[in-house]
Amino acid sequence: MFEGKFKKALFDKTVTNTVPDTEFFLTYKQYLSKCHTDKTQCEDLYHQFKDLYTHLNKNDISYRSTSTYWIPNPYKNNEEVLVFCPSNINITKIEEEQRESLNVMHEKIGEDVEIVMDFSKLTWRQVTQLLQHSSHNSLKNGARLWKTIPHKIKKIFIIKPSINGWVQIFSIAKFWMSEKIKSRIVVCDSWIVFYELKK
Repeated sequence: MFEGKFKKALFDKTVTNTVPDTEFFLTYKQYLSKCHTDKTQCEDLYHQFKDLYTHLNKNDISYRSTSTYWIPNPYKNNEEVLVFCPSNINITKIEEEQRESLNVMHEKIGEDVEIVMDFSKLTWRQVTQLLQHSSHNSLKNGARLWKTIPHKIKKIFIIKPSINGWVQIFSIAKFWMSEKIKSRIVVCDSWIVFYELKK
């Protein structure tokens, strides 16, 4: 059931096509074009980003993201790592969380980055609740947050959860990933392993 819902959201390219090309969007497009050599793909992602940004910013309720943030790289000066921790998502504030996550992701627009996907504290109860509170639009927006990220991604570190069935879920997720993304994934048993790898 989840596989079908997520697949539909991931490949949904529907856009409103009513947002003008402002200076903000055109600047974003310049950075995006440096991340993707395929011009058709870049154009698709650009329109999806405009649609995403416009939709999320219709809601201007003050909120601070708890799931997406930057942490210092302890072994490299002036470098930070982007962290996504889905277990921190407030299920009653999914749209606000996505809006602020987008803002966090764009704080260092254009930089080459490493990403940590922290699933270490994720439970099946949280997964179930997130799915129950996620509409097609929120799943689509969540996928677009990462598809349209304006960074070249050097590495993606996955901090594994302890839940049963994780291997099967991860295998399904990898099936939809490009070979380029797969080649950049490093799976870690814990944050300790991550920091050891960063030395």
